[in-house]
Amino acid sequence: MFQIVAKSVKVGLVFVLMSVLYTLFFVWWQGVLDVYPLLVGVYLMTFISITPYIIVTVANAVRDRRDGRWVVTVGLSGALMMSLVAALVKLGQLRAAVSPFVINNLKFDSTLALSLVLLGLSTLIYIGSVMPEGGRLARAVYFSVVEGSRDDDEIKTV
Repeated sequence: MFQIVAKSVKVGLVFVLMSVLYTLFFVWWQGVLDVYPLLVGVYLMTFISITPYIIVTVANAVRDRRDGRWVVTVGLSGALMMSLVAALVKLGQLRAAVSPFVINNLKFDSTLALSLVLLGLSTLIYIGSVMPEGGRLARAVYFSVVEGSRDDDEIKTV
């Protein structure tokens, strides 16, 4: 379970990096700082990080229905998913409240441009290393749902 969450956080971090790149590019290009894309990136990272956990937890609870605890687990997982949906609705309404503001001093700034290029290169390297993680994450979630939990595989002796 911990490996699935760790992989999903790594995959979700790509969206935060892309939102930072987008925001910094528009600060450099137009001199306008808009915080809303950063909020969207953080929300997407949260959604991508939590959704595999919810899916695996519900699948394991439904599979092991020996007592009544599975109903509570499925209910709590559903409540967590509904809170993510409610946060998405609130994020959509937040666009009208958060307005971009102008920073003319940073328009076409050479230091910001260099930082943007370096961040872009590091993001490309990170995306290249995370692409296989996305496939492994999807495979781990699929096998966890279809075949059941493999707690023996997750325990490692140090």
